[in-house]
Amino acid sequence: MGDDKSILTPKSTFILTIFITLIVFVIDWLTGYELQFFVFYFIPIGVAGLRCTPATTYFIAILSGISWLVSDWLSGYQFKYLPYEIWNNTIRTIAFLVLAFAFIKIKHYCPVNSRIISAGPRRGDLDFA
Repeated sequence: MGDDKSILTPKSTFILTIFITLIVFVIDWLTGYELQFFVFYFIPIGVAGLRCTPATTYFIAILSGISWLVSDWLSGYQFKYLPYEIWNNTIRTIAFLVLAFAFIKIKHYCPVNSRIISAGPRRGDLDFA
């Protein structure tokens, strides 16, 4: 089968990862700052890392860090000291960037797996007839 039958192109995957990040952001914001959603921001970063370019993956990681910060602000969370807020958000964003780097390297060093992942689902894969 040719790549032209792939359902998720890198561009559509990029749009999907932005959408997933926004969904996580909204849920994070609506539930307030007492519930942590750190692990759910991993999902769009991982998907981008395995299916998109490194630049796109790093963009999603930074978007995740910004989303978490804005979610805290909108939910009313206030740090006692501004340097603590800057530190926490910087560390969180660095963690997202490290995760992005790891997924990019997994894709690079596991060519068989990355070829399967990069191919993505194809039309007709689930046709049982």
